[in-house]
Amino acid sequence: MGRGSTDAVLDRKAARSHKAPKKPPASEYDALDTSLGATGWNAAEFLKYFKKSEHLPENQPTGDAAYPLTPDPALYGSGPIPNTVPVHMPAIAAHYYKACTALGLHFNPFGGNGNNGGVWPALAAVDPAHVTRVSADVAYLAPMRGASNLTVLTEARAARILFEGNTATGVQFHEQDGAAVRMVHAKKEVVLCAGIGDREYIPEGVPQVVNLPGVGSNLHAAVAVRKLEEYKAHGTGPLSTASLFYSYLPLKAFMDADKIMEIRRMADEATAESIGIASAQALELLKKWLHDDEIQPRIIMGPMHLPMLPGGDFVLGKHYFFFSIILVHPFSHGAAHYSPTGAHGLEVSLNLLSNPIDKQILTAGVQFVRKIVTQDALAKEAGARAVAPGPAVLDAQAAEAWVQQALATAFHPLGTAAMLPRAEGGVVDPQLKVYETENLRVHLWFVEDCHEVDASVIPVQLSCHPMGTIYAIAEKAADMMKASSTQ
Repeated sequence: MGRGSTDAVLDRKAARSHKAPKKPPASEYDALDTSLGATGWNAAEFLKYFKKSEHLPENQPTGDAAYPLTPDPALYGSGPIPNTVPVHMPAIAAHYYKACTALGLHFNPFGGNGNNGGVWPALAAVDPAHVTRVSADVAYLAPMRGASNLTVLTEARAARILFEGNTATGVQFHEQDGAAVRMVHAKKEVVLCAGIGDREYIPEGVPQVVNLPGVGSNLHAAVAVRKLEEYKAHGTGPLSTASLFYSYLPLKAFMDADKIMEIRRMADEATAESIGIASAQALELLKKWLHDDEIQPRIIMGPMHLPMLPGGDFVLGKHYFFFSIILVHPFSHGAAHYSPTGAHGLEVSLNLLSNPIDKQILTAGVQFVRKIVTQDALAKEAGARAVAPGPAVLDAQAAEAWVQQALATAFHPLGTAAMLPRAEGGVVDPQLKVYETENLRVHLWFVEDCHEVDASVIPVQLSCHPMGTIYAIAEKAADMMKASSTQ
């Protein structure tokens, strides 16, 4: 993999994220199969590979006695990634739950079973015996270190794929930035993590094997806006757990009916061309989820300080907690294409908030979070006060201004090598093979400017943290490659 501008870690997503794998409603996985042409990628199949990638440690505590967690053992297997109940529940959590339930939200005792609506704490991909993160490196690579058939090259950047006809025969790469070009040859398959498909972006003199304009397009970034509050804290042990708490909401939980009707009207008038998405089927799915009252934003609360937020009166020694409002089904889309003037030859255009639907949902989300903070359970019992943005009244105009000022991504880009029909802008088929190639598959794509690994084959954002879905895709891809190798 290439070296990022912030760090260089194998499997950056899992190494940076301590959250456990999560699942959207089964209907979202099923839609990949029935609506988007990804045959065989449905809820039952994903559950099979979730079980292969994760397990539920035995004899776990249930968390806070007033808000116990009850994961369903039937949804887990014997995979290497643990789903651990937090061993420490910060005092602010109970106040947060009370504030949310006062506004009509319900506590969900297990949000990891595909029913993610309501308010719930995150399970963690943490080894409960040692209280350490379990990344893909720890779970999958470490046990194989020293294997005679495994070589890992870090700080290596691919230059081109070698082809004979439509068969990939190897990869040309730079072992270090600026180093001499080297080659490695493939006997069976090449798994791709970058590429150029649209003839428009291919440098002059470079031959093209397949013209796939969908490569690099359809970039979905989970858009986030963050707020910071101060509170009076008591308790110990915050580093022993994920300490993140979720609220997954349909629009009706925080927007009035007239505003929802306006947003749905805007969605109905949208075309694939107007929002920059190649797949008309994917757009229809986004519209359906909007009309069916599916989850739209997720709100994360975490008891920690975010010093990167603009403004705010931060005082050393005070206790802070933040909110992050994240769009799970954004209508804005971008692209990541080759550019000779871009960093490492890549130009990323996220086009955040290019669609007004996203801006309106985030604006209403910011106002709803302010309402949560002003509930007695937080404002009086926990002594919470708004810091960034400050305590002034947040009308729609002020909330929209904060959205523009504090906008960021949630570091979950995907879609740039989408598993869609080719006519819909797809890049790979349901076997994860690039169209018109014999042995070239795609799994993960490294997007430098997003500082993240992009699950590029997933065609749309799902209402969950993507880490577990990526593990499941990897497990299924491994089975596919093993099956092909025996044919």
